[in-house]
Amino acid sequence: MKRLLASTLALVALAVGSAVETFRFHASELEFVQSASGTFITLPGSEPVARPGAPILPEVARLIPLPAGTRLVNAEVKSVEFEDIPGRFQLAPAQPPAVLSLPLPPAADPDPNIYAADAFWPETPLVSVHQGLVSGRRIAWVVLRPVACAPAAGRLRLARSLSLRLTLEQDDSPAATGGLPDSGGFEYLIVTTPGLDTVFSPLADWRSRTGLPAAVRTMDWITSQTAGRDDAERLRNYLKACFADSGLRWVLLGGDVELIPVRNAFAMACSAGIHPREDSLPCDYYYSDLDGTWDANGNNVFGEVADSVDMFPDVFIGRAPVRTPEEARAFVAKVLAYETSISDAHLRRAVFAGLVLWEEPFTDEAVAKDRIDSLYLPPRFDPVCKLYASLFDVTRDTVVAALNAGFSLFNHCGHGWIDVMGLSGRERISNPDVAGLLNAGRFGIGYSIGCWTTAFDFDAIAEEFVRNPSGGGVAFIGNSSYGWGAPGNPGFGYSDRYDARFFRELFASSAPRAGELLARVKAHFAPWSAEANVYRWHQFCLNLIGDPALPVHTDTLAPIHAELPLRLPVGSDRCRIAVSDNSAPLAGAVVSITKPGETFVLGRTGADGTVVLQPACTSPGAAVVTISAPNHRPLQDTIIVAAGPHIAIADLAILDADSSGWLSPGESFSLRLRLVNTGTARSTGLRARLLSDSPLLGISSDFVALPAIAPGETLERTAFAVGTSPDAANGATALCQLRCADSLGAWWNDPFVVTFALPALSLLGGTASNRAGLPPGSGDTVFGRIRISNPGLAPAKGVSGNIFLYDSTLIPLVPALLFPDLGPGETCWSLNQFQAVIRPGARLPLRAKLGVNIVATRARCGDTLTLLIGQSGLTTADTLGWTHGGTPDIWRRTDAPEWTWHAGYDSAPYPPACNSWLLSPGFVLPESAQLRFFRRFDVPIYGADGMFVILVTAGKEETLDFIGSGGALRLNSGTTAGIVSDWFEESYNLSHCRPGDSARIRFSFVSDADPGSGRGFYIAAVSVTSAAPAAAPLPPDSSRLLAAFPNPFRKTTSIILALGSRPLPDRRFDLRIFDRAGKLVKTLDHGPTAPGYRAIAWDGRDDSGRPVPAGVYFLNLRVRSSGRTEERLLPVQARLRLILVR
Repeated sequence: MKRLLASTLALVALAVGSAVETFRFHASELEFVQSASGTFITLPGSEPVARPGAPILPEVARLIPLPAGTRLVNAEVKSVEFEDIPGRFQLAPAQPPAVLSLPLPPAADPDPNIYAADAFWPETPLVSVHQGLVSGRRIAWVVLRPVACAPAAGRLRLARSLSLRLTLEQDDSPAATGGLPDSGGFEYLIVTTPGLDTVFSPLADWRSRTGLPAAVRTMDWITSQTAGRDDAERLRNYLKACFADSGLRWVLLGGDVELIPVRNAFAMACSAGIHPREDSLPCDYYYSDLDGTWDANGNNVFGEVADSVDMFPDVFIGRAPVRTPEEARAFVAKVLAYETSISDAHLRRAVFAGLVLWEEPFTDEAVAKDRIDSLYLPPRFDPVCKLYASLFDVTRDTVVAALNAGFSLFNHCGHGWIDVMGLSGRERISNPDVAGLLNAGRFGIGYSIGCWTTAFDFDAIAEEFVRNPSGGGVAFIGNSSYGWGAPGNPGFGYSDRYDARFFRELFASSAPRAGELLARVKAHFAPWSAEANVYRWHQFCLNLIGDPALPVHTDTLAPIHAELPLRLPVGSDRCRIAVSDNSAPLAGAVVSITKPGETFVLGRTGADGTVVLQPACTSPGAAVVTISAPNHRPLQDTIIVAAGPHIAIADLAILDADSSGWLSPGESFSLRLRLVNTGTARSTGLRARLLSDSPLLGISSDFVALPAIAPGETLERTAFAVGTSPDAANGATALCQLRCADSLGAWWNDPFVVTFALPALSLLGGTASNRAGLPPGSGDTVFGRIRISNPGLAPAKGVSGNIFLYDSTLIPLVPALLFPDLGPGETCWSLNQFQAVIRPGARLPLRAKLGVNIVATRARCGDTLTLLIGQSGLTTADTLGWTHGGTPDIWRRTDAPEWTWHAGYDSAPYPPACNSWLLSPGFVLPESAQLRFFRRFDVPIYGADGMFVILVTAGKEETLDFIGSGGALRLNSGTTAGIVSDWFEESYNLSHCRPGDSARIRFSFVSDADPGSGRGFYIAAVSVTSAAPAAAPLPPDSSRLLAAFPNPFRKTTSIILALGSRPLPDRRFDLRIFDRAGKLVKTLDHGPTAPGYRAIAWDGRDDSGRPVPAGVYFLNLRVRSSGRTEERLLPVQARLRLILVR
């Protein structure tokens, strides 16, 4: 889940003596964040490290494994290649760290030795060098600062290539073992206590067989092996070591808090004053985010802002709240029953309970639930069982009946407490109700935004939900303290946001697992959680009661079919298995073969549904095959293990007729086989036969005789002749069997799958601008690019196309397009730009309808595309035309920073009962529109104060967000505690809006009647831009003619050429056309030019403007510069043939 910088490492001659390590950084990865104090610069995976008063620049750390037997003596910068970053930048100075519970230290002024200097700072990008041991292997790690600044001039530069010279020497110290005692290699770990470890073993075994190698450890063993201030820290330190050494990714805490310790974390003071433990949040995330200690200041208060918790998960965590072997046994049984469900109709059933959180202001959570339903739940879940208090009195009996009927998803949006979930009015369900549910075999997962429903340090209702052996659910996500709402704004409360994000992640994932889903939700909100705020509260407060590796079903379970070998040999084998479901080969299925005490192998099927495993059985008997996949019912079967010969496919290649490596419909093929005897005895003479029931194949030669094969030997043959159906679809498959038999009657079968592959073309979109990349005006020439994809399974080669116009407002000039070859699944923009002229007098912006034809070898597509041409969007330079009003109108413009709007007063808090709006100037929505702005605010924690972000279009207003107060407590008159948020950039996807429509953005600030208030809201740098601008291709290395379209032609053809990036002074090019006799007919001189791809139209006329006769003409490209000329002749096979029609 951590973001890693995409850098390229080249390790050269790493041995005793010296070595060179090269790091590359890319300007496209730089991110610039504006704040009131200046610009912050980030790189993916970097840390903003600086001493107080110095500019905040990103630092990155890189690990360098050292060769065995060496140690690092020195590291120095060998060479640096810098790149200037365009623009002028005012960088923010770093401030001293602040302890939350103490007064703020004095602010640090910019260091004049840095900010007043003209030279770049720092002088060197190498900050520090260290070395140590990881898993017993010596490594070095370097800290780099790739961005340097010259603050006085406002300049930045990036070390795009940085080489370090490492000096090494022989390390004569004894080899360090490091690592963990008995760590092994495992991805999934169950931590429990003696007496429960054997109860959890079947779950660990199931996890291993379904793709997650697992282990079980007891707290007694862990605490005896690991240091720490208490058992919680010892456990966390053990998990940190496993994460580094064993590849750990999933951790199930197998016990309630009296068995497996809990760490309480502090996010902020909520000022509720209801429960003495309210700000001390039971937080299993402590075991998930493994960086640091969570107590950097050493005050034994964990999770404070000063403790530098990075908020990103390293492992996925969940807790089984069991206390006895009986409860643990029931937990394991429920998990296994859920994953192998026989009855599965309930897996398309969702139960949504929505309360009215507050009558004044009216806050109906049915609105939030309906939004989740419309945005994220697929139609197969219709109709959702909606238990909304605003529609009818939702009683305890109603909810119990709904849950007893079975469910996949239970989502509760209402008030709660430790042992209850509110329904409507005074109706609620409590611990005894949940413990008495009787939906055995029809389990699902639950999620509640209610207060304290997952306070697992008490006997919480979430725990009863999971512990119930006869019903309830298999997992539950909820709060260990208060949940938070937005009074009057259902769906926009902080808990609502986490709730909605969970459903978004659930249905966006192809293989959702409970712990990973919650981790992804928290990772999404991590950037908002760096302050003592309600986002941080939820990072600590939301916990998973259940197995983190639980695959969350989002559909009924399809059956799995498999073609298995008849037997396995004693010894090492190559076992080929083909897996399918009802419709096609099943890609990504996990396949394992287990023979206890002898072999365990694991793999995933490829796109064709096959996998090759290499078990090594040591004795006759039976091996167990387990196959699993998301939303499929797992398959378990056995294979006999026997001594004797065993013939298997070691390698197989399909030899298609045109040798392209891709089998096309109608193309014949043969097989190149390499067979191996993996058994313990020599075979007799063999007869190999190719079998298939597929109607797509016609086998004309299906038999080949082969000699005997000794154990361990291989035999290669090219055999069989197979024809294919010309009607086979792209991606169609045919299952085949190679059956080998010997003269003694023994036989072996190996399945394999033949896949038909064709390229395909799909039109994705386009952009248009003038030559300078700006919105064109009436009479201007439009330059546009088209974006396409290849959704097929074979490469698309020789891709070209053209546009034609439906719209009379455009006059075509150069309609031809050329594209690079496209691999399967790739997308690209056209290399060259088409050209058209906007008819004078046309009203802009306009929606121009284009026809687009694209062709390639064995693929074509034709489609229409509507392009928005002209000025669109809203830029930060649009400072005129903003209006504001309201009762009272408190919006005003400030100059700190420049062009910031403030809803509030300079010298006093904003008033109660406020409704004040700010409206942007009108603009036209661009393609793939995205709204962005910076905001900061100061409002009370509780209440309804905040800002609505609203998109206004013709006859419609869409509320995009509400930012501000909110809490799932009753409104607290006179509350003075507030939420203070520093500058942060908000972003909203508006791609669902139609490009070309007129729009405005309205920011509406509201406050309730409570006298508690704050400084209000600030917004700056509001923009609406296109989120997907066209990417210009990299310039070609050399100048050359590429093609002409159409060719032959009647009236006009477009000649496409590449102009290389080689730097030449005063470079000009011209394109000359000769007839067959070598006479110059036409010179198309376009003068000075930049590198890139160009398309030039020729209308079949000579230099005098006269039509030339039909015939064959040749092209010559000449690139001229001071003292140098390059010429390129179009190859004969691409010569231009002109056909005139009189």
